[in-house]
Amino acid sequence: MQIQPTSTQGTRGKPAWSPDSSRFAVEVERDILVVSADGQSTLGTVGPEGRWSMNPSFSPDGTKIAYATYDYLGHELPTWSLQVADADGSNPTVLNKNLGWKPVWSPDGSQIAFTGGDLNDQGFLTWVCTPDGKNEVCVTNVDRGLETEHVWDPSGQEILTSGYGEDGRHLVVYDTTGEKSRQITFPPGYKTWDQSPDWSPDGSTIVFEQQWEGGDQLAMVDPYGDEMKPFVDLGLHEYEPAFSPDGRWVAFTAGRQSGDFDLYVARADGSEVRKLTSQAGDEYLPSWSPDGSKIAFLTFDTERNDGWGVVDFTPRAGERVR
Repeated sequence: MQIQPTSTQGTRGKPAWSPDSSRFAVEVERDILVVSADGQSTLGTVGPEGRWSMNPSFSPDGTKIAYATYDYLGHELPTWSLQVADADGSNPTVLNKNLGWKPVWSPDGSQIAFTGGDLNDQGFLTWVCTPDGKNEVCVTNVDRGLETEHVWDPSGQEILTSGYGEDGRHLVVYDTTGEKSRQITFPPGYKTWDQSPDWSPDGSTIVFEQQWEGGDQLAMVDPYGDEMKPFVDLGLHEYEPAFSPDGRWVAFTAGRQSGDFDLYVARADGSEVRKLTSQAGDEYLPSWSPDGSKIAFLTFDTERNDGWGVVDFTPRAGERVR
């Protein structure tokens, strides 16, 4: 395992891997850095000078990175735009000025899902556009207020997000035309916040975190909301689940509310839980390399320094806790 917890301040967002697993992009201060797969070398910077850059997402062919930029200069509120650049940061192109936040490429690279401003100023909703910034469509057909998580189904036909309602926050699936939607999680008699979803590679299961006043859990639900069940319960706070590329494992963050969060993995059936990290401070937001051999993550050490780390993964990795 290689850890690089120093020299980076203000890291935000889940690391984004290149399709060939050779590098990943992370947010550092006002820039996006491209880092080698072992976490030890900085290979380049992405984002225009003078603006904050965030939310990197590699295109499926690895040649482009989509990201959001913003600044406050001369504005009461930040101004946002969606941009795409070559993977080395060159040739940045502004796609739109419709907020443009949290871009995620479709599996075939033909579309980008992102958070955009509602045309009637009623919320921040899910949009799609082509990589040249054209053919913008708002796929949200209900008032969800704030949608900042976009997960494509493996076929690229639907987008999973988390939206606000009167009874909390729940998972909703949209098609790419904006004509169809379905809510797949519902309040169990009290207000819950269902968020941080991830779709299994075979499209059969969605894992997510569910919070409520006084508690939380990781859970799984099928794509139509017919069956929901708890995933793992370690007696800790568990967040940010992510399926491995082969769908056999789920990585997640767990710890006590007072701090010292670590990374864990469990088999997709909830068995064989293993603890992967044990450093002082927090390790969080795990992101699998596409070949399944590594997990990149963010760190927050005891000196309050933000950074990143990489852990090698095998089926026997880590300390078995259950």
